[in-house]
Amino acid sequence: MAAPEQLAGFRLGPVATAAVFLRGAKQAVGLARGDTASATTTARRIGIGRLVSGSLMLTRPTFSPGLLGVPLHGDVHGQWVARMLAAREAATGVLLLTGARRPGNALPYLAAASLIDATEAFLLTMAVKRHNVTADGGRAFVVADIGSAMAGIGAWTRMRQPVPVSG
Repeated sequence: MAAPEQLAGFRLGPVATAAVFLRGAKQAVGLARGDTASATTTARRIGIGRLVSGSLMLTRPTFSPGLLGVPLHGDVHGQWVARMLAAREAATGVLLLTGARRPGNALPYLAAASLIDATEAFLLTMAVKRHNVTADGGRAFVVADIGSAMAGIGAWTRMRQPVPVSG
């Protein structure tokens, strides 16, 4: 079987990481401008991705740490921690899908998910600095998390704007 970072011949690399980052930047701008349809679509797309990712991580707890260069084969304790992370990832997906079902009200859900991603980016940056994870895998996750967190910054910006009173 291919190494986790070479899934189906695809190497986790700068192009994929840049694409995720740029998508997050684009979403941040759209959300800050008040595009609530975009917020619903974004919440649905990210929610499905996180639910699938969390489910994969639950069934294969060594996959995600393998992308970061942290071997967990035979490490029961490490696999347990990886499954906790998987449960959090799946729960975040459910949270976002719930937000996507509420028309015009996905912004708080995206904002909450952005806090998770911003925190993860910070923690992974520290792990890369301390050489706890591989630089390539760690940096790729950090940039992807920053891109995702940027979409949430757009949601936070929009939520802070006054809502026009209809009447």
